Amino acid sequence: MQNIYSGLAELREINDLPELLRGQMKVYGWRMTFYSDSHLWIRIGSWIVSSNLPILWYADPKLEPHLLQNARKQASLSGKTFCRTTSSSFNVSMPVYTLDLDYVPYQHIQSSIQKTLSSLQPGTSLVVNFTAIQQATAYLDEQFVLCAIPFLPRKYGNSHTKKKHVRTAVPLYLTLPHALEIISNAPNTTIHSVENASRERALSLQAWEQLLVHDRKLRSVYIDENGIESWRENRFLLAWEAGLLMAEFLIRWHVVIQKQ
Repeated sequence: MQNIYSGLAELREINDLPELLRGQMKVYGWRMTFYSDSHLWIRIGSWIVSSNLPILWYADPKLEPHLLQNARKQASLSGKTFCRTTSSSFNVSMPVYTLDLDYVPYQHIQSSIQKTLSSLQPGTSLVVNFTAIQQATAYLDEQFVLCAIPFLPRKYGNSHTKKKHVRTAVPLYLTLPHALEIISNAPNTTIHSVENASRERALSLQAWEQLLVHDRKLRSVYIDENGIESWRENRFLLAWEAGLLMAEFLIRWHVVIQKQ
């Protein structure tokens, strides 16, 4: 990865990543695969340990604008429907908000959901988003390490991560049954739908990576603000996470709930 960040190497064909991650790519008869070195294992292990330490400074989700956003505004900007639901009683005229658990420390997930819901008016809907490992995998085995890479603290950072809008180790632990159990225990709430949004998420990440490459104005502004290494790092991690989703190593869930 460091060679990519420094510009010595480049990941050009991001659409090949799913096949490469699954170990199914062959070039001139040679099978291509990834192997993680001990430095990456140590980095991931240290990060996971530190992620489980008590966090005294953590703020309620209602005080964190990246945790509570207006999903209707996002939908209008993207030109796409933010979420789908099969419930005929779902009131789309009411405000809809989104809470991304990828940014919430694991030990604060339950309290974050409850506090976010308590700040909403009755009839308001909340879309709980989170990423998870697709299937159970042993701690720090090769697939676990590959899945952890997008969520590690950025080496170079950017204007987004400098504001502490950073992802946590939640995707490595949280499962859909566990998330639904936590949500079900919240008072005065109804679960309307559960959606696998992995493909939509992957395409969005790929589109953003391509914008960083081909949009001259965006590329110039990003590099001026954050540096060329951060630009390369961000591109790589966007493509990597998209590849993990397409390879079905990771899965992205949207859970729509309504405050009664």
